[in-house]
Amino acid sequence: MTAQKLINSKSAAKELGITPRALQKLANQGKVPSVREGRKMLFDLAAVKAARARNLDPFRGGKHAAPAVADALFENHDEALDGLPPEPDDDDHLEPIGLSRQRTAHWRARAMRNEAKLGEVELKIRTGALVEAEDVRRQQFRIARAFRDRMLNIPDRVASVLAAETDAGSVHAALTKEIRDACAELAALDVDQLPD
Repeated sequence: MTAQKLINSKSAAKELGITPRALQKLANQGKVPSVREGRKMLFDLAAVKAARARNLDPFRGGKHAAPAVADALFENHDEALDGLPPEPDDDDHLEPIGLSRQRTAHWRARAMRNEAKLGEVELKIRTGALVEAEDVRRQQFRIARAFRDRMLNIPDRVASVLAAETDAGSVHAALTKEIRDACAELAALDVDQLPD
């Protein structure tokens, strides 16, 4: 850290919206980079902000809370409360604040994860990566109907030609050609041109 960017703990804490003691505690835990100059602890503000973003408690809310942080802390949200006693059933039995905060943190993380997933789905819909299932069913039906109609028209088109044929090979070749033409038509089908 360069001397130009270093600020004292009181200024750094004020910038971050925490107490100087909380900042010093984070520095002692190694979560925030600091430099000791005698008894004073000095901080690089940019490094402190970056460390705070990495170590942020996502359950306190605010503009910095991020679903990715919540996912990192609770990889399996359903197991996050393992080992905690069950919630009290009535208001007469209050639980300790620490347990209540853990439960609140768990449910906030879960809500944040769900909001992030919903946002991803909405983005995929807007960009066209996802489409409505009903639209897909409708298009499949239109394609199948067009192919069925083409296949059912084969006998009408080739009946007179096949009636005059006595050679089985010629009959086979004529039918194969019609079926291949129908399949090629299906492959080149422009779905937007089909009637509804």
